[in-house]
Amino acid sequence: MQNQFSRTEDLIGKENLQSLHKAKVAVFGLGGVGSYVVEGLARAGIGNFVLVDYDTVDVTNLNRQIIATTGTLGLPKVQVSQKRILEIYPEAKVEALQSFFLPDSPQILEETMDYVVDCVDTVAAKVELVVRAKKMNIPIISCMGTGNKLDPTKFEVADIYKTSVCPLAKVMRKELKTRNIDNLKVVYSKEEPIKTGKKIPRKCFFCAICGRFDNSWRSCKRFNKAGLKLMEKYEEIEKSLITTYRNKIWTKFVKGIKEFEMIADGDKIAVCISGGKDSMLMAKCFQELKKHRRMNFELVFLVMNPGYNEANQQKIIENAKILNIPITIFETDIFNRVVNIEDHPCYLCARMRRGYLYEKAKEFGCNKIALGHHFDDVIETTLMGMLYGAQMQTMMPKVCSTSHPGMELIRPLYYVKEENIIRWAKRNGLEFIQCACRFTEHYTACENQDGSSKREEVKALIKELRKKYENIDINIFRSSQNVNLDTLISYRKGGKTVHFLDEYGRQ
Repeated sequence: MQNQFSRTEDLIGKENLQSLHKAKVAVFGLGGVGSYVVEGLARAGIGNFVLVDYDTVDVTNLNRQIIATTGTLGLPKVQVSQKRILEIYPEAKVEALQSFFLPDSPQILEETMDYVVDCVDTVAAKVELVVRAKKMNIPIISCMGTGNKLDPTKFEVADIYKTSVCPLAKVMRKELKTRNIDNLKVVYSKEEPIKTGKKIPRKCFFCAICGRFDNSWRSCKRFNKAGLKLMEKYEEIEKSLITTYRNKIWTKFVKGIKEFEMIADGDKIAVCISGGKDSMLMAKCFQELKKHRRMNFELVFLVMNPGYNEANQQKIIENAKILNIPITIFETDIFNRVVNIEDHPCYLCARMRRGYLYEKAKEFGCNKIALGHHFDDVIETTLMGMLYGAQMQTMMPKVCSTSHPGMELIRPLYYVKEENIIRWAKRNGLEFIQCACRFTEHYTACENQDGSSKREEVKALIKELRKKYENIDINIFRSSQNVNLDTLISYRKGGKTVHFLDEYGRQ
């Protein structure tokens, strides 16, 4: 008896046809490529579909998308596609998800899926989809760019690393390589795009990073396009790290981690947040690093309350919510315990804070704590040691704890300058707590007579010197890397002092 799949059965056999009926295929993106993919799969006899697309049918879709008709304008593409599949193959099961797929989207892929077809437009979404599919061992094919192309004979199916001409494929190769994805089946065209000569309005540019429209394709901000949601505040902030501040903050953060080997596979890091701009930025950088999956590590975001007033504590909570940082707060009584100590209360307070952080991190199973000290902290500490401590030492990028065996302290913002952190905060309209110390709320126990701390004095000195010598801060930093022991009167190593006279007679 003849049925709609009789010709297909004659071609591939009954057993293979049954396999198609049982198969489950996920199609992401139902535009000029995805809509035809779904049409072909439905007519081939695929029995289970998962359709993902946030967009609605637009009048500009009429020239190229099979689901676009004057009767479907304004309707969600997933809804139109679902109806079309069921009209072709009534027994099919279709799950329609009207969702804009991005790297932070919830998990959609399932182990029951037999195949994934990537027909989305944005690089970030395509890469994330490939990474997820590869991780779950689900076969996937990804569609590259076809805009402004007419020659169908130039289409090829190949591995991503054997493609050429296609600009999108070039970007994908680079992104996949950083994620250790060594193969990917793609459909692409070797045809050079046709230049129409028509100037496209800036408001029509499409951001390949976040997948959104904006008045400026270089600085994609909030937008309101029909059918698409506004960017959340934390999404804007995250995006600014890898776009506007990519060179000044993000690459410096990654450089410090790589150069000083701060993170290893299997690490569990307690990101310690004081509530200031530095530690909050560090937390966002860690989230971004985790998102890109450059390494296999876990994060815990710790906030210690040493006795902040209510306003400061609430400010930390509000900022964590704005930045989408899942903080864990724990209480201590450090401020109360050091408030009446006159001899170096700030030093004691800092030591106690670090001790509590180590202990809490160990409770969470962490082997490292991360502090938000930046480049300026490093050079100021170096200069302060010389001017006020009569010693030559610097703030190290990572330190093994002597009082907490197996624990390590790292400083990922080691190469990030404070001025760029301030700019990042101002650009995103962020306000953080300043010095929340109990002493500075009432009196100047940790300040000099003139009301300025020693660190502020050194900061002002460096600023003044920079007016005459532009690279003064860089030179101070490099001085700790270019130490010549032959020209020092004495130095300490492993707790022992070595004097130049010890070797002088032998020379």
